[in-house]
Amino acid sequence: MPDRPTPPPQPETPLPKIKRRRHLTGEEAATFSKQVVDAYARMSIRAICEETGRSYGAIHRVLHGAGVTFRPRGYQHPPALGNPHGEK
Repeated sequence: MPDRPTPPPQPETPLPKIKRRRHLTGEEAATFSKQVVDAYARMSIRAICEETGRSYGAIHRVLHGAGVTFRPRGYQHPPALGNPHGEK
């Protein structure tokens, strides 16, 4: 059985909850961007949205602007053991 990678370490601080329609600028935006990029290593975009109160599009733009390589869409099933077609 192949070794599974260890999960990345948890961030030191939780993601901030940001009020709706609040525009982030300057150092605050840069800090938020770094926190979101770090969180994406262990969470989905939708989970980040729930935790921060920002929309999916806003989080996606932050990640895209930071040059993140996105994971493929949907749940990635682990490789099946044995015969993948169930034949005997």
